[in-house]
Amino acid sequence: MKIKKITILLICFALFNQCDEKTKEPVSNLDIVRYNAQAAMYFHTIFSEAEFAWAYVHNKDYYPFTNERIERSATVYKELNYDGSTVTVAYNAWTTDNGLIIVGDLRVESVTLHSYRNNEKTVKITLDIFSINRQHVRGHAWIQPNNKEDNPNDFYLFTLSDGATIHEDPIKNEKMPTLISASIERGSYERVQGGETLLDQVDDVWIYSGGIMKGIILNDSRLSYTNTIINTSIDANTNENIDTKLRFSANCITAQWGVSKIVISERPDIIFIYKCSEIEYESEPVNVY
Repeated sequence: MKIKKITILLICFALFNQCDEKTKEPVSNLDIVRYNAQAAMYFHTIFSEAEFAWAYVHNKDYYPFTNERIERSATVYKELNYDGSTVTVAYNAWTTDNGLIIVGDLRVESVTLHSYRNNEKTVKITLDIFSINRQHVRGHAWIQPNNKEDNPNDFYLFTLSDGATIHEDPIKNEKMPTLISASIERGSYERVQGGETLLDQVDDVWIYSGGIMKGIILNDSRLSYTNTIINTSIDANTNENIDTKLRFSANCITAQWGVSKIVISERPDIIFIYKCSEIEYESEPVNVY
C-alpha cells in the first residue's frame, strides 16, 4: 500500500471541529493520525513544561518567590510563582520554540518538590484553564525521576490519568467538543541532550520509548484506540534493527523522529512515521524504510 504523507503546518495542524456525540460519518485514517500525533505533542509539551518548572524552583534553592516572568515580549510570557510546595506557571500567549501557543495555568505540586531528580519523589501536574493552540487540555499527570546509576541522562516515568482530554474551542453558546481522551501508564522519557542546561529548553532532546496511550476519539466508543511506540524496526536494505523510538526536540512541529502504531477494533492497524514537520502513514504494517 502506498504511504500517505501529511505535511504538518501550524495553521492546518489544528483539528477539524467535531460534534461531541457519536460520529455520523466514518473518520478517516488521516484524522486518526492527526488526533494522535497532536495529542502526543501536547502531552509531551505538558511534561516538558512541568519538568522545566521543577528545575526552575530547584535552581532557586526552593525559596518561595512570586511573579518571576520569562518573556518573549511584553505580551508573550510565562510567569512563575512558588509557595514552598506548589509552583504555578501562568502562560500569557506563550509561544514555544516549535510554535505552539499556550494560555492558562499549569501547577506542579508535591510536599517533596524540593527533591528535583530524586528517584524517590513524584510530583503531580494539574492543568487549570489550560489550552494549546486554543484547544483546551484537562486532566492530571505525574512525573517521577527514574535515573540509572550508570547513565548520566535524565530518566522519568510519566503517567497520564484516565480523565485527560483535549477539547476543541467551543463556538459561542455551545459546549466544548471532546476531540480525544487519553491515559498513559508509566511512560518512559530519557533526556539525551540538554541535561546540563536545565533552564534552556531549546537544546533538550527527549526520547519517549514506553507507555501505551489509550483512549477514545471524538467521544465515540467505536473509536477506542491504543497508540504504541515501535522501538525498533527492520531496515529493508540491511535487515538490521533500526532505533525508531519517539524523539522530541524543541524546534519540530511534530516529534523529530519515531514510529507508532494505532490499533482500533474492526479497522486496519495504522503505522505512522514522525519526520519533524511531516508524518507518513499507511494502514498495513510494513518496513518503515
